Amino acid sequence: MTALRKAGATLAMTGDGVNDAAAIRLADVGVGVEGAESPAARTAADLVLTDLDLTRLVDAIAEGRAMWSRVRDAVSILVGGNAGEVAFTVLGTAIGGRAPLGTRQLLLVNLLTDMFPALAVAVAAPRTVPVEDDDGPLAGHPLAAVLRAGPHRGFTDAVRRMVLVRGAATTAGATGAWAVGKATPVFPAGPARWAWPR
Repeated sequence: MTALRKAGATLAMTGDGVNDAAAIRLADVGVGVEGAESPAARTAADLVLTDLDLTRLVDAIAEGRAMWSRVRDAVSILVGGNAGEVAFTVLGTAIGGRAPLGTRQLLLVNLLTDMFPALAVAVAAPRTVPVEDDDGPLAGHPLAAVLRAGPHRGFTDAVRRMVLVRGAATTAGATGAWAVGKATPVFPAGPARWAWPR
């Protein structure tokens, strides 16, 4: 266990007896089994399976990885969108001499461009990818592609890259739309004059 930990592995241990308690306690995630012969394993565990079917662990890993992917996407949408809006506000103020949007307008833009997309990503079903070799132990599992992809590595780098792309796209799009709107001629105020065709 020490060698695996030095190699950078995240360790999980499942057991049901008193002889498993020490390894369960040392693991990153210790899993005890309900109905075990010894309460020591359940006491040392971080979580306890109430079902004797150990395939529940595979389901939990798949759901955890899918959730982590959704969290990454939602964080990048929220942070990237807000960074883009801040950059647009600063850029627009520097160019135009005053803030391009009022407080209520900025809150509405924030609501429409950040909250709804992040909410949609957060509650979306995991992406499923068709798998050619469906003969293995994960055959028929609804999240087989997520499990085969392995654990997520480089979370910070992926989020940083997605935030930069989304922030740049938001800044460019908002600044471009604002510039077009600023260049559009405004009709003078006053009573409208209608000429009816004869």
